[in-house]
Amino acid sequence: MINDFSKTHSEKTCRNFLGDVGGVFKYAILNKSIKTNPCEGIKVPKDTDKYEYYIYDENEFNALLDVVTGTKEEIPILLAGLCGLRASEIMGLTWNDINFDTHIINVRKVKVHVNGEVISKTTKTRTSYRSIKAPAYVIERLTINKNVDFVYPRKNGAAEHGGNYGKRFTRKLKNAGLPHTRFHDLRHFNATMMLKKGISDKESAERLGHSDTNMTKKYQHVLNNMKNRPADVLDTIVRKSDVKKDVK
Repeated sequence: MINDFSKTHSEKTCRNFLGDVGGVFKYAILNKSIKTNPCEGIKVPKDTDKYEYYIYDENEFNALLDVVTGTKEEIPILLAGLCGLRASEIMGLTWNDINFDTHIINVRKVKVHVNGEVISKTTKTRTSYRSIKAPAYVIERLTINKNVDFVYPRKNGAAEHGGNYGKRFTRKLKNAGLPHTRFHDLRHFNATMMLKKGISDKESAERLGHSDTNMTKKYQHVLNNMKNRPADVLDTIVRKSDVKKDVK
């Protein structure tokens, strides 16, 4: 189980997961339900191949929007890229969760794939249960697509599975000739854009549904078009003379 889990999660996350599962078995031993803890002696695979993020910049994100605008596919891309919602949160979102007058999106539940079925669950953490104000453009596009029940359903109206959409998203990028990025990385794009525009870590964490700002910082990346900003800012602190002097 840990080996399979490690294929899609970091070494640290695997250790935390193993610790949680091991704690359950320790409790079972105390209650004399089992004699030994099957988690003892399990080695967590090392992070040998780190995932290399490719986070879109503004131009690439707009190029993606050019491809999907006017189609059903623009809905999850806008909700992830401009609102920072997780795939499971988007799949669980209904039109009743959106207040089109106040532009507030209420994230209350998620849809996840369990044993071949898409089921409804509460949000990932207490802080994931949140209400955020969506950008005006997002509300404008959602208004055009407004329907009933799920915001992004399957063809039969049932809830979609985020993993299925992730594969569809990858094919969409490939067919459009756009750089590969994971759908989940649009949340990283969202966090990075908030960093670039000077939004505080606290505000960003609340919008993303993070319990602390340390997690938010892991989502924030320094893009190439952001690397000149420190030099430009520092350049403004020097009081420059109008008279040019020869350097000796």
